[in-house]
Amino acid sequence: MAEHPDQQKQLEAAVEDGDETKQLEYATYLLKLVKSDTDAEENGKKAVDFLVSLSQKANDDATVLLRECVKGQTGITEANKAAVKWCLETSDQEKRIRESARQLFKTIHRDDSDGPLSFKDYVTAVKAMEANMRVKRMLVLAGKEAGDDVTEEKLSRILSEQIQGTLNMTSSERESQSNEFKSADMFTRVTKYPMETLKVGLQEVQDMVSAEGMSWVGNLLPTNQLYMISAFFLYSFLSASLLLFVIPLLVFYVTLAVLLVATLQIVVNRQSLRKSEDLANTLHKFDKDLDMEAARSKFIRNKLTPYWIFLAVLPLFVAGLSLVNKKYIPCSDLAVLSCIITGITFFFFIETPLELTRWLAMLLNLFSSLPTILRNFPDIPVISKIVGFVTKSFYTFDTIFGLKINISLPSISYSLLPLIFVIMALRHSGAGSYRVLLPFFITQVWFSVATTLYPYTMWFGLVRASVGNALLPVLLPTSIVVGILYSIYQAFQTNLFIQIAIAAVLGLVPLILSQTTALFGSNDGKKTSSTKKYVMLMFGVMGFLPLTSVFSFIPTENSVPFKFELGWTEYKNLCTSGDGNMIPQQNLCRNFIGQKVVWNGTFEEAQITQVLNSIEPMLTGLPSLVVNKIRCNFGSPYGDCNSTEMSADEQTVCKLKAASGQTCHFNEYDTFSFKMTVSMPKFKGKLTLDAGETFKNILEILKTGDSLEFVAVLGENQGTAMPSFQLKDIRCTSRILPVVLEKPEEDDDVLLARATNEAIATTVNFFLFPALEYSPKMT
Repeated sequence: MAEHPDQQKQLEAAVEDGDETKQLEYATYLLKLVKSDTDAEENGKKAVDFLVSLSQKANDDATVLLRECVKGQTGITEANKAAVKWCLETSDQEKRIRESARQLFKTIHRDDSDGPLSFKDYVTAVKAMEANMRVKRMLVLAGKEAGDDVTEEKLSRILSEQIQGTLNMTSSERESQSNEFKSADMFTRVTKYPMETLKVGLQEVQDMVSAEGMSWVGNLLPTNQLYMISAFFLYSFLSASLLLFVIPLLVFYVTLAVLLVATLQIVVNRQSLRKSEDLANTLHKFDKDLDMEAARSKFIRNKLTPYWIFLAVLPLFVAGLSLVNKKYIPCSDLAVLSCIITGITFFFFIETPLELTRWLAMLLNLFSSLPTILRNFPDIPVISKIVGFVTKSFYTFDTIFGLKINISLPSISYSLLPLIFVIMALRHSGAGSYRVLLPFFITQVWFSVATTLYPYTMWFGLVRASVGNALLPVLLPTSIVVGILYSIYQAFQTNLFIQIAIAAVLGLVPLILSQTTALFGSNDGKKTSSTKKYVMLMFGVMGFLPLTSVFSFIPTENSVPFKFELGWTEYKNLCTSGDGNMIPQQNLCRNFIGQKVVWNGTFEEAQITQVLNSIEPMLTGLPSLVVNKIRCNFGSPYGDCNSTEMSADEQTVCKLKAASGQTCHFNEYDTFSFKMTVSMPKFKGKLTLDAGETFKNILEILKTGDSLEFVAVLGENQGTAMPSFQLKDIRCTSRILPVVLEKPEEDDDVLLARATNEAIATTVNFFLFPALEYSPKMT
């Protein structure tokens, strides 16, 4: 061991020259001293400090030695633990970028000291650099982000984040950022540190709403009645047809907004990529080993989140597009907007002007869309035959469930696209899947949206939309401001706005007061446990599961609505001809429960069996003054009791109610149930059918002896003297009734079957037409 002091002095002298090789040799020597138990603690700490310094400069050997030190806990202390962890978790690419940025700072500084530069001196030094104006502008912006004092550490961090699109911060940077956040004003906190501001804000809200005393305040309110009153006005309007109108419309517009925002983020990130490449080229002068292609690929990988959001929302968007009523969406405007986005994304995402695969794929897409674009081409001699040859199918093969395979020039060109996609994905050593293919897929989706909406447009609408998009920067802000002001003005002119506001307050007040503990935790100063979060997430998923049952119904030939086989004659012979012992007949006919039938009969009589009003029972527990106010705010007035539009009996009822102080009512929310009696041919008995609210108008005007064709569902007690039937549709065949009354109402299963077929057809055609086409037949 006698040679150790001399050898150590020689290495220490060599290390002072800044030679990385000598520094690594010295660190290795110190680790040998640790193994020989010579000042193990002090030498181990020194060795780790040298290895951290070398590893930060992308020295692979130093990183390997650091990993061994961590395994043996050699020289690892609380002071250097975070720095060691950063060295082991950070890629060599980021280390090289940071080290090059440090060298760039020294070049800008033009001084031997490592001290900070004021922003003014920094800008002056950058302007004096030999670089193009674009790079200088980005360096000035990076210095502005660093603050009043530009340091080597701040500049390396900012440039690394701009080049890679993400950042693995060191412990000192995290501490610096935390101190900057604490000392910043509110505007700086929100703009520069949005996530930390949100966390602090949520914590403050939690402390505020979890204050003591909220529980007894909530107990003072009749929360159950308020919930039911606010929910009543929602439930009273719900129906299958309304849901199939509102939900697709809502899903379409929400998912469209998400796709637009995701596409905008992708374009912005692509623009940031160009800035990243310029900065990387500047840093490449200081480190020739800096891999430019790897830096580009890493930046794109770190910015893939908008792509995943786009792909996740796309199926919901297609489903909403297939089910939405096209009269309530601006098809022409969206088609033109989709074409504009297609052009922007196509040219903006091209890496090189001669990127033949992208041009070829776009031409194939355009050619395969000709059957849609030229579907209404005018009949012009010779030209129409050429168009027909190019667009129409040579052969069409029908398969199961209405799926067709088309053989045509457009379908052949569309079938070549997967091959082009594979070529795109294999570029850049496999990185082409996210550098080339994903960006082009965004372009193709917007092109498909344009071609899907095109059949629902008109030439006048397309021209109007094109001019409108050209003037969009001026018209959009103006229309938004004017629209908001006009909507507010109109809202305050109607009672509906006040009713909605009252209903919202009635529903939100008890919800907030009763759910503070569930939402924000108890007031014990402890944060919500992860177990509680997982339980809440599980209940959320369980609550969503019933909605998924809608998509489990796929219609087949056996589930075509209104395909009936059980006639009245068969039913009469099987289920009404038994003797005193009805057991065999009941066992046989109970197989028909749930079966739909279409029969003809003669109307005998109808009567109301039940009237339900869901809101009146809830008002019984409230003071009469409050009840009358609620009736008049949400219900309807009886009106002028002397009006000639009322019958004498109605005038009497109106006057009696007014005398009791009740001037308003909820009668329009009454739900009726009826029983209709029908005589059947060659049958001594009569059938009694249960009917719902939707048949109120037509049952009121039917007369005894009217011939009827009705649709019913067989219920319980089949094979007995009093079988149950549920009326589904009715039509008078002996005389003409008003059209509005004779219009049949589709059952929920019919609406669901048609909607499901349309959703499947649009989805298949959106992604696979013209190679495959789905056109189901509903009978």
